[in-house]
Amino acid sequence: MEQYYYMDGQNRKGPFAIEALSNENINGETLAWKEGMDDWIKIKDIPELEPVLRKIPPPAPKPSGATSQAPNFPEQPASAVSTEDQQLASAGNRFLAYLIDAVLITVVGLIPVLGAIVGIVYFLLRDALPFLNGQSIGKKAMKIRAVRADNGAPLTDDYGKSALRNVSLLIPIFGLIDAFMVFSDDKKRFGDKWAETKVVIESGV
Repeated sequence: MEQYYYMDGQNRKGPFAIEALSNENINGETLAWKEGMDDWIKIKDIPELEPVLRKIPPPAPKPSGATSQAPNFPEQPASAVSTEDQQLASAGNRFLAYLIDAVLITVVGLIPVLGAIVGIVYFLLRDALPFLNGQSIGKKAMKIRAVRADNGAPLTDDYGKSALRNVSLLIPIFGLIDAFMVFSDDKKRFGDKWAETKVVIESGV
């Protein structure tokens, strides 16, 4: 089922199923985005959301004699708004998410030959797997996710960034140092800096 986010002023709302969007405070000028889209687009320019606009009641008429008009502020770039509005995940939640994933990988690794391969692939690509909505099982349990640092978009299908941000944890000794980087001010590991990602609290939590 397709799910969209939309911008409400400077707040990113969602995700919402298409049918649920008609109950939200949106119009044709509202910016919307879903996984797989390169950028935020006005709802009126998204053919898939045309039925949603038809369900939205027209605005109430202005009182007679009203002459004042609300100022028309320019829209802020969607990428800047969404990134500033996202709250970074705590070191504790990131550790627990990693622990859950590590336990899962250990259990899968008990399967001869195939288990080790599956475990390594999952470890590297867990933040980009589409069937998990770009969210590892551990992160899903802790309601956090890895996103792009530039526009706040999930890493779904971006296997390169997922592998780049996770491979540092496999390097002996360095991986341990890297893990402790989540206690820094910007809460970014070396892997996050290499891949230009960050870990945030899931939107809507």
